[in-house]
Amino acid sequence: MFHQRNLVDDADVERLKDFLMASRPHGRAAYLHVGDLLWGMRMHTQMNPQRDHRIWFDARGGVAGFARLYRLTDLMMQVLPSLRGTGMLEDEMLAWALAERAGPGAAGEPTPAITTAAAESDTATISWLRSHGFVPNGDDLAILIRPLVDPVERVDLTDGAVVRAVAGEAEYPERVSIHREVWAPSRVTAEGYALTRGAPGYEPELDLAVALPGGTFAAYCVCWLDPVNRVGEFEPVGTRPAYRRKGYGRAVLLEGLRRMRERGMREGLVYCKAHNVDFYQSAGFLVTDQFLGFRTP
Repeated sequence: MFHQRNLVDDADVERLKDFLMASRPHGRAAYLHVGDLLWGMRMHTQMNPQRDHRIWFDARGGVAGFARLYRLTDLMMQVLPSLRGTGMLEDEMLAWALAERAGPGAAGEPTPAITTAAAESDTATISWLRSHGFVPNGDDLAILIRPLVDPVERVDLTDGAVVRAVAGEAEYPERVSIHREVWAPSRVTAEGYALTRGAPGYEPELDLAVALPGGTFAAYCVCWLDPVNRVGEFEPVGTRPAYRRKGYGRAVLLEGLRRMRERGMREGLVYCKAHNVDFYQSAGFLVTDQFLGFRTP
């Protein structure tokens, strides 16, 4: 009934983008935003998109679902709304992940657990996970939305700091530097950042930073657009530790929201750990759901 193969080229990337945008109205928390797909595929050069993405097609050649396996243990499954939680695809996706994980490894090392996540509202997928022995691992993320019906407020920065897009190649090293400092230990490289800028759907004017007079980036974010559902996503967002609680993170976030709204987005979306929820709520975001982490025993 279904046939499967690994991702081949950018035409497949476009197929996956179309699949996600068409699926979100049937359970928006259950499906990745296109920004999650693109940023995760390009930024980490340790990921090989062709090797790490497996696509399932129906008898007519349409995408029925796909899976991504990061570092042989982190499995992400996206299944057609009418099939989600039935096991018709999830069983095959898990079997693929287990077979990939069973590749060459150091003798005597314990078999690592497979991890995954599902939205709390996606009860069908959670039921399937539990029936296959998955248990909670506590690696949860809040899902927050800010409506963009009304104009977005601006923040006036002092000391010559400005919110703007990354200006060009001369600023790429600083852009990589702030990400690596915020998310240390980070796997992001200059090569990965350059690849991300070439992703289908990346817009240079939505790659923002708070630039200080000396050229240092104090905070930054990247915005991704879903023009079908009119939802913009932040992935990633961060502020250097030395510049936190100075309003820089809020300034870059609000500028991102303003630019999303200018491009016709109705909502801004972000995912975060529990300790960052207050920051986003202070910028008008509302918690709407959460991703629950699971692992195999």
